[in-house]
Order: sequence, then structure tokens, then C-alpha cells
Amino acid sequence: MNAIVELYHWSLNTAITIGWPISYIELVILFFNVLCVYLVGKNKVLNYPVGLVGIVTYMFFCYTLNFYSEYFLQMFFFVFSIIGWYMWSKKDTSGEVLQVHYMNWYGFGGLCVFWVLASYLLGSISMNCSRCT
Repeated sequence: MNAIVELYHWSLNTAITIGWPISYIELVILFFNVLCVYLVGKNKVLNYPVGLVGIVTYMFFCYTLNFYSEYFLQMFFFVFSIIGWYMWSKKDTSGEVLQVHYMNWYGFGGLCVFWVLASYLLGSISMNCSRCT
């Protein structure tokens, strides 16, 4: 476990500087997210697992830096990437286009309430964490 922690701390070191420092982990995140966008442009289903690697890495990065709102945004992307991957794998070969579905106002309101409460709870936990100070 210490090796993983040491590797993570090393990954936060500056890899390059182009007006601002960019860490090794940010380069990994950038690589996977740019590759995902490229694969989407090529209409390849492989964009989903590649994108999920970038999302999960960025979620871990945000959580360790206490960027909870960004962390929850990545959770949203993670869930909807899984849904998109499932929908893509279930599309038929007859050429039928998948119908776009929109979230209703109740679902949107519930999502907003969840976001606010979860951000508040995680922020409260981190403020009271004895290891964090």
C-alpha cells in the first residue's frame, strides 16, 4: 500500500511547464481524455472504456485534492458513460437510430439536491478529519 501512496505522490510532481506546471497524473488524464475524444470522432465504441480510465483517474485526483464538486461531476460522467456504453452495445444492426431521452424536472431537481448534500457532507467530513490537518 505504501508503494501506491508513494507512486501517487510522485505522480503529482511537475512533468512539464508550459506557462503553468503540469503533473504526471494530469498528463495521463489528458492522454486518455484526448484519446477518448479522438475515438468518439471515429465513431468507435472503444471510446467508452478509454474515457472511463480518464474519468476514474481524474475522480481519484479530485478527491485527494478535496475538489468535491469536480469529483461529483466526474461521477456523473462515469454513470452516463456506463449508460452510453450499454446503449451503444445494444443498438441493432438494422440502422435504427437510438432515440434521445431527456431527464424530467423531478430527476433534475433530485440530482441537484443530491449534489448539494453530497458536497456538503464530504466537505464536512474532510474539515473534521484528524488525518487531513
